[in-house]
Amino acid sequence: AKRLEIGVGMFPKFTVKDTYFLDTSEHAINELNKRGGKGVVMGAEESLPFQKHSFDLVGAFEVLEHLEKPEAAVREVAKTVKPGGLFILSVPMNPVYWSSWDVFAGHVQRFEPAQLHALLEKEGFEVMHCYVSWKLAQKRVFSWFMRLAGSLPLHFPNLFFFLYGYALSPYTWLGRKFSRSRHYHSLLSIPWDSTAALVVCRKLRLGAPIDKGNDM
Repeated sequence: AKRLEIGVGMFPKFTVKDTYFLDTSEHAINELNKRGGKGVVMGAEESLPFQKHSFDLVGAFEVLEHLEKPEAAVREVAKTVKPGGLFILSVPMNPVYWSSWDVFAGHVQRFEPAQLHALLEKEGFEVMHCYVSWKLAQKRVFSWFMRLAGSLPLHFPNLFFFLYGYALSPYTWLGRKFSRSRHYHSLLSIPWDSTAALVVCRKLRLGAPIDKGNDM
């Protein structure tokens, strides 16, 4: 499949060789190109330098939340994806969970499910799959710990990175190791308290109706 990954940085999710990459970091693009990538230095909200319907697969992982105009980026992706092709993205969800960590990470926003659904649907994407991580534990001590961690980056950056290396990273690893992702067919069906989502979309063929599937 001909594929493109947007906002890749130094940590690509797709196989590097023969993948097209987009990022504002010249250093990151140069390093990926040395490994067989086909990178371009530019922002995701700009007009993409690719022909219409160029790609079978486009990925944007933890990208849209950094953009002032995410709708412009999704519009450009829609132009480059072939009808029937896939767009995979991951974003933080639910503005109620906004914290100083979001500011520290350069986030502009967190998405509401209905907001993201409407944005994708407007540009001709049908949401096929949504994956939301099942929380490792619902106990109060964990939620308290995560709220505390979210307040540290702006005020105590050195302490934050220390805790990130010795506490948050192991916590995240445990969550990935011993929990599973819940699967839904629609963004409108994911739990109200979801903090992040991985979304798989299909670009509709011209004239194709959107299938309103039920969640699993």
